[in-house]
Amino acid sequence: MLFNTRVNGQQKTGKLVFVDLAGSERVAVIALDAKLYEEALFINESLKYLGYIVKWLASGKEYAEVNFYLNDMTAMVRDSLGGNAQSMLFFCISPSIFDVEATNDTLMFA
Repeated sequence: MLFNTRVNGQQKTGKLVFVDLAGSERVAVIALDAKLYEEALFINESLKYLGYIVKWLASGKEYAEVNFYLNDMTAMVRDSLGGNAQSMLFFCISPSIFDVEATNDTLMFA
């Protein structure tokens, strides 16, 4: 979603992007059909590359040095990461004892 506003006579433009990666799918635990299996692999790959990019930016690499084109999702949100962008990640975890491993993986990523 794009929005424009004027602040102190200057035009300001913003962009709001929501990306739902639906969590790190446990392909080995959940019986998935071929289409859902492929989607789960894409989600896991996207999370992996997003983690790399956040780590690279946090380590002080210049924005121009980071390869956002390693993954389709990271390429799509490249202008929302680094530079003047402000990004927020929301993580949902489960209180269930059955999801301890997934919860731990989510917290480690966070």
